[in-house]
Amino acid sequence: RLTANVTAYGRDFLASRCTSAETGVEITGMKQAFLHVDAPWRTPVNEYQIFQTPDHVVILVEMIHDARILPLDGRSHVPEGVGQWLGDSRARWEDETLVVETTNFSPRADERAVSGPLHLVLASGAQLHLVERFTRVDADTIDYRFTVNDPQTYAQPWTASIPMSRIDGPLFEYACHEGNYGLENILRGARNQERAAAAAHR
Repeated sequence: RLTANVTAYGRDFLASRCTSAETGVEITGMKQAFLHVDAPWRTPVNEYQIFQTPDHVVILVEMIHDARILPLDGRSHVPEGVGQWLGDSRARWEDETLVVETTNFSPRADERAVSGPLHLVLASGAQLHLVERFTRVDADTIDYRFTVNDPQTYAQPWTASIPMSRIDGPLFEYACHEGNYGLENILRGARNQERAAAAAHR
């Protein structure tokens, strides 16, 4: 159903990511290099700590030790044209629901998205308007819903829901990029293959 909702731009984007001539080992996204994550549903390590100060809510993500700092004071978004990797978020309370609106995503979609329909969520950036809703339904569960409105990529806005369950225990350090030997070894292996190929043609 999600794929059927994709615009011509979105389909072309997916096709370009799957068949791009730029397939060298250096063509890795920010997430593959473990430099950042996107929104809560985009990380495979789903541990978060959520806490609130008088004027902010903070969502601390275990993966890549990322912290989303969400102001509650009603301030305006940053000026149009100022793009950020994770967008510019503003939060407010609607009764028992925390509502987070995010705009101003970076338009450099090719460095953030990879192939796959769900990865189109953050594909275009410039027109993406993301609304997230966090509602505590009982002592141990938050109903997390997000609505994606991106007319460049999707013909219609769409919404999905994921339950967030409470666990007991701390968050652990996720020093993935600091110890990213895999990427270093991938690059080293590619250089060795290039040297071997060059030597074979001498």
